[in-house]
Amino acid sequence: MSSLSKAQQDLILDFYFRCGDDESIAAGRDLIASNPEAARLYADLEHTLTDLDELKYEPCPDNLVELTVARLKAAAAGQSRLAGLLADQERQRVAAPAAQRRWWAPLRVAAMAALFLLITGIGVPVLRNLRYSAWQTVCRQHLSRLGIAMAQYAGDYEGFLPHEPLAAGSPWWKVGYQGPENQSVTRSYYKLIRLDYVQGEDFTCPGQVDVLIVSEPSGGTLHDFPSRRYVSYSFPLYCGQQPQVRISDKTVAAADRNPVFTGLPTDGIAFERDEFGQVVLTEQLQRMLSPNHRGQGQNVLWTDGSVQFLQDRTIGGDDVFTVIGHTSYVGTEAPCSKNDRFLVP
Repeated sequence: MSSLSKAQQDLILDFYFRCGDDESIAAGRDLIASNPEAARLYADLEHTLTDLDELKYEPCPDNLVELTVARLKAAAAGQSRLAGLLADQERQRVAAPAAQRRWWAPLRVAAMAALFLLITGIGVPVLRNLRYSAWQTVCRQHLSRLGIAMAQYAGDYEGFLPHEPLAAGSPWWKVGYQGPENQSVTRSYYKLIRLDYVQGEDFTCPGQVDVLIVSEPSGGTLHDFPSRRYVSYSFPLYCGQQPQVRISDKTVAAADRNPVFTGLPTDGIAFERDEFGQVVLTEQLQRMLSPNHRGQGQNVLWTDGSVQFLQDRTIGGDDVFTVIGHTSYVGTEAPCSKNDRFLVP
């Protein structure tokens, strides 16, 4: 059991959520700095309650933060409050508008995790991994919705997936370029947002720490995502003027971000350059899996709408994150055959 008092736990929660007044936040900071038990509890909160991070990707009621903090503090008071806490959440979930109901499942998980942690006063490795599991699940749901959007688009466009042809040697890495020329590979898929097939959040994985969400309404003026920070996934770059891909083709439609190009600039790109420099394919880069999920694997979306979490980047003998025969990259490479998948950026 934790030796911290209820008041001390409240101070730590106030500091963690930045929800108290300046005095209580400062007191929480001083307590964490001076008390090893408080520091350990704060570290456990960082590991466990990061499950709540996924909630920022959904539209929420104005008072959600206050409700969440109040419930977490109530949970800390004792295990006897658990049934009432969860019952209250369920009543509000049912009464909430449909657009808000996706909030309540992760909120329920987070409250239970916080309750267990604050009552026992100890860190549990399984709880520390909850956020990673939650991120992977949310990511899979987002990719599934992208698959549905692609199928709907194909239904309206003679069975073809979104496609903006890139000329050979085009800089596929220029995510954010809004000029008339087709530059980045993501421009094709931004049409799903512009034509109102999908929302900007569905192009994001909560495992991407610096992610932002496109809020432009359908029919807006953008031709591509504002920058790489707004899209967590990589998409197939087809060789030259290869014909469009049909939804009926069994192939990879998207996957978690390519680990080879994680160092590409996100904002403030000098678009007058056609090359981003040079990335040399080291042995380490050849082994790396997507950074979206701690390098443990990547979710892969297929054109049939299914999503798989793969712990290997080789599909059908092909490394989907590289071009066959290339050991260095400057951002203008393209695969030379239909059997050579290359997911970028």
